[in-house]
Amino acid sequence: MFKKIMCPVDLSENSLVALKVAADLARTFGAELLVLHVREEFMTKEEMTMLRVSPEHFLEVEKNIATSSKEIMADELKRTGALDLPHQLLLRQGKPFKEIISTAEELGTELIVITTNGRTGVGEKLLGSTAEHIVRHSRVPVLTIRID
Repeated sequence: MFKKIMCPVDLSENSLVALKVAADLARTFGAELLVLHVREEFMTKEEMTMLRVSPEHFLEVEKNIATSSKEIMADELKRTGALDLPHQLLLRQGKPFKEIISTAEELGTELIVITTNGRTGVGEKLLGSTAEHIVRHSRVPVLTIRID
């Protein structure tokens, strides 16, 4: 039924709950597991210039963050017993909900598994949530795992 299952993670404990569910589904369906972490842009080149931050230093910091993020994702796959599954560890930069949707479509993902924190009422309306945006705008089916 599913050949590619994506699990976006922000590397928080809550988001990693979805990884276990996504791994179980990937194992059940013989699917490839795509684990995606999206970082928002830290600084534009103009901001770096104004603050006199060296682009080389900034790129080194970004490289270290990317390496650390991939290590955390690999450790979580190992912890969930999913390292044996066909998988990809993906990093993107930008607005999380936009990058998740575009990456899912670009890679032919057939299911997105994501946690939602279960906020309701005014807090949800004022702040919005990545999961809500994905559910509303994704053409790919979305399975939400509620975390209270």
